[in-house]
Amino acid sequence: VLQKHPNGTYTLKVPASEALANRIVAEEYKIMKAVVPIHKQLAYSATKYTGQIELTTTPFYHPILPLVQDTNLMGQGQPFDPKPAQPFQFPADAGAQVGRAVAYFQQVFGDKPRGMWPGEGSVAEEVVQHFVAHGVQWIATDEQVMKNSGKSAGGAPLQPLVVDSDTVGGDGGSTADSLAVYFRNTQMSNDIGFLYQGLTGNDAANQLIGNVAAQAPGFGSPDRVITLILDGENAW
Repeated sequence: VLQKHPNGTYTLKVPASEALANRIVAEEYKIMKAVVPIHKQLAYSATKYTGQIELTTTPFYHPILPLVQDTNLMGQGQPFDPKPAQPFQFPADAGAQVGRAVAYFQQVFGDKPRGMWPGEGSVAEEVVQHFVAHGVQWIATDEQVMKNSGKSAGGAPLQPLVVDSDTVGGDGGSTADSLAVYFRNTQMSNDIGFLYQGLTGNDAANQLIGNVAAQAPGFGSPDRVITLILDGENAW
């Protein structure tokens, strides 16, 4: 428990001690132990239509998946950065990392994940095949990726882009290998991670709600998806 002083600083009400440290560790353990059970209770099931939140996962060891697939793939997004003299190419490992993540998720939660966040939002058309092969229906990345791909004139897309596992334009008459890609609204996501920590809770919430409302579709217009993705430790 903290006490606040007139100068705005805080100190512990009781002196720091080994017993206090052990108590804090015990409380943290209780919180961590509850994380998976609570998410199991809240998890949405696409087959049973129950639950409140859709859970996702990431490739098993959190790799930069395109670099595991083929280090030459970095050229499209970072054409001026040096590449390894000897290219690294291990598509089987890229696929295995997606497969292991799906298998472990199913072991823990009982269902396969429908969506996946590639480590650091790293994507390339050549790795779509691995998500599709393991039943992943959607992934997400940053809006800058869409801009760099020449698919956006500006602003975060409000609908997912559909891609498939080959690298040829169009669906070839089949959507069986299709995958939806959602694009993170960079500005609104970064506001949560970096700007709102300096505001009061009410002011931060009101600003976020206002930004969301400003992008609401007109009456009768198609629904929109605003994708907010951020590292939690920045906001905390």
